[in-house]
Amino acid sequence: MTNDFEKTHSNFSGLDNGLAALGYRTVSDFLLARPTEGYLKLSKELALAAGYGDVSLSAAAIHYRHLMEALRANGYECALADSLVRCIQDGMPREGWGEGPHAEHNIASVSANWQAKAELVAEDHGLDIEGAVFRAWLAIETSKPPVGWKPTSGADPIIRNALANSLRGVSLRIPSIED
Repeated sequence: MTNDFEKTHSNFSGLDNGLAALGYRTVSDFLLARPTEGYLKLSKELALAAGYGDVSLSAAAIHYRHLMEALRANGYECALADSLVRCIQDGMPREGWGEGPHAEHNIASVSANWQAKAELVAEDHGLDIEGAVFRAWLAIETSKPPVGWKPTSGADPIIRNALANSLRGVSLRIPSIED
């Protein structure tokens, strides 16, 4: 017998059920309709749609699927930017960058969450982007975002510049069997 946690976290079926209940075929389509929402809030919406009540689906599963779909569609750089915005929404829900009593912790949590998912999805598909993602994060920190910065899209200049410079020359193409 599985409990609610196992039912919602052991695989992606809950995620797929929530998407279907809301009329979406992919996480990417679902996210396009909700451009500034963090993964945590979206996990609750999908759980309700899937009939799981107050038990939220794994925000990590949504994040993973978002990046996986983008990588397979050759849109990984844009998805990295978008996922960073969503991680900031989750990690700094009230305050923006550098604000609040837990500012350093919040920034570190956003960094760890975003980098880990970006690297995991890429690695699962045969790509090594660890150094590039780390350089992108360092570029963001070095740019010294203004206190309270809370980007609303992946087109934010701080994010775009950091990713463009850090990913230059990095292959984001999934290697084929022939490669």
